[in-house]
Amino acid sequence: MRNGRVLVAMGVVMMAPAILVLACGEETASTTPPVTTPTGTTTGTGTGTTPTSTTPTPTPTPTTTSPPPDAGVDAAKYCSLGVARGDTTGGTVKLFDKQGNPLPSGHYRISYVDGCMQYGGGQSFTVHAYEPGADAAAYATWILTNDETNGVTGLQPVQLPGIWIFGGDAAAPAGGAYEACVALSKTWAPVEFEYDAGAKLGVVVNDNPLGDNVAGPDGGDPTWRLEVWSPTGACP
Repeated sequence: MRNGRVLVAMGVVMMAPAILVLACGEETASTTPPVTTPTGTTTGTGTGTTPTSTTPTPTPTPTTTSPPPDAGVDAAKYCSLGVARGDTTGGTVKLFDKQGNPLPSGHYRISYVDGCMQYGGGQSFTVHAYEPGADAAAYATWILTNDETNGVTGLQPVQLPGIWIFGGDAAAPAGGAYEACVALSKTWAPVEFEYDAGAKLGVVVNDNPLGDNVAGPDGGDPTWRLEVWSPTGACP
């Protein structure tokens, strides 16, 4: 993903600091150290072959981002809007679970929480098959969307954190194991962005066909957390 800002509907994307994963409804104080973001280039299509990359860890490029608005206010914090657990095999849009109404304009961040999948039998567990695109819905990846009925048409140009196993900077987990995939994906920094669209947000897998997809054990689909920045510390 390119350094700097990317337009998101009526806002921009910014890279975010790493955070402590929260239970739904919890808040964390903001910090503003430099963060890192994985980068790479998709080099193929289709997911019917065994992953060839054996890179044990991601190779992110350091990127310093600006702090959220009013980051110096002592009471300021991120407020959790819940998690969205993806639908690996059905491909339906899954909304963040505290989001009963359209989101207000504001500064948001998304963090990887848990879960991996397989895009074909015998493949490695992963989150994305290829590097997720920030400007277009990349094939065999997860995307952020504001469209509940046809997720890809509501693409929000935000790279959902998590590893991929094909192409540049691929990070195939040791032995293709589920636990190793989760551990690697948790090293990804949260993604920050401005959101002004006034719609709901959810996640959906952009993949076809879905019939060869395999969810992680015990329903371990890829899962992300959404948080909104509150300069005053008051949470929804």
